[in-house]
Amino acid sequence: MRLIEQVLAPDNLREAWNEVAGNAGVAGVDDVSVRRWRRNWEERLVELARAVRSNRYKPARLRVRRIPKRRRGEYRTLRIPTVTDRVLQRATLQVLHSIYEPRFLDCSFGYRQMLLRVPLRRVTQVVLVGRVGVTTPALHALLQAGVPLLLVRRTGELTGRLLPATLRNLPLRQAQYRRNDEPDFCLGVARAIVAGKLRNQRVLALRLLRRRPEADRAPLEALYGAEEQVAGASTLDTLLGLEGSGARAYFALYRQAFDPVFKFERRTRRPPKDPINALLSLGYTLLGHALTAALEAVGLDPYLGFFHAEKYGRPSLALDLVEEFRAPFVDSLVMTLANRRMLRLDDFCPGQEGGVYLDDRALRLFLREFGDRLESEMRPPGLKRPLSYRKIFEVQARRLANVILGKAEAYRPFQAR
Repeated sequence: MRLIEQVLAPDNLREAWNEVAGNAGVAGVDDVSVRRWRRNWEERLVELARAVRSNRYKPARLRVRRIPKRRRGEYRTLRIPTVTDRVLQRATLQVLHSIYEPRFLDCSFGYRQMLLRVPLRRVTQVVLVGRVGVTTPALHALLQAGVPLLLVRRTGELTGRLLPATLRNLPLRQAQYRRNDEPDFCLGVARAIVAGKLRNQRVLALRLLRRRPEADRAPLEALYGAEEQVAGASTLDTLLGLEGSGARAYFALYRQAFDPVFKFERRTRRPPKDPINALLSLGYTLLGHALTAALEAVGLDPYLGFFHAEKYGRPSLALDLVEEFRAPFVDSLVMTLANRRMLRLDDFCPGQEGGVYLDDRALRLFLREFGDRLESEMRPPGLKRPLSYRKIFEVQARRLANVILGKAEAYRPFQAR
């Protein structure tokens, strides 16, 4: 195949567009931003390929911007191509990189592709998937900057974490351990957690039904019913039953959000049996780590929960807080990636025991989108200013700490809008 046809291959152009979209950036001289390009990106990719094949393509001139430096009177000049030109440049780079990278020696850097250069102050976490190495100086830099590092299998299973030393709030942990022996306290916190989870699932389900009027609304009544009974639950077993019945109703609605080609019928894990379940499993794993970090930052023990039973090696308290964020954070992200065709069926591959997993490109895209959502801001009810999800996780951890210490009467779960 000629090189130009490799560049213009639909999958290569699509991957190039996803990379450009992920990097965002300002518009070029045509004033077409990444957000505007996204509205009809598939048609734009087809037209770009046609223009190149017919020799009609002509790169636009660069947009020039002068950025003032710290020294007065000095400027740095930026030259910005259009989004269309950036997509074609990226598509070309991907093809040439696969040809020339094997020819470079380990000590060759001058003309080698730099995949990503990010200031350490902008890094909030590092995720290593599969057989990936990291240097000792890099580990020291991450620890000194307070940046956690995750080791994740391709199945989405978290195998380990490298964390900087955290403050040990002994009085808070002692109070947490005492509260764990109080059945009424555990039941009260568990009620709030399950109520928050079911409410947020209902909010996402209603949003789905507004977008898809033809969808079957019957399971919504069961979801409402489970939510209404939570306040009267007198035991943890009753709460578990209500959570389970609500989850079945929710997923009966949620699966209708996806193209049947994904074969998403119900929730499966260990291993996930279809692409949507693969995305959900990976997303919940990463979400659990983010909430573990928030709990440790506050001084709580993430392994002693009030709703999830203690089990060796399981961060039960982190899983407690995961419940209220599953729908608004992970489930909505998966809907976005699938329905905007950022991920397709051919981005997944079969694995062991009948499982389905993300390929390398899909994995990179998912991790990037997950990280972007962590830093995206919103204003939850009761707060006066917008916060990133990462900060909201810490807010919820502090709310729980205040309830444990008796500074607040009841735990208030996160409420999605």
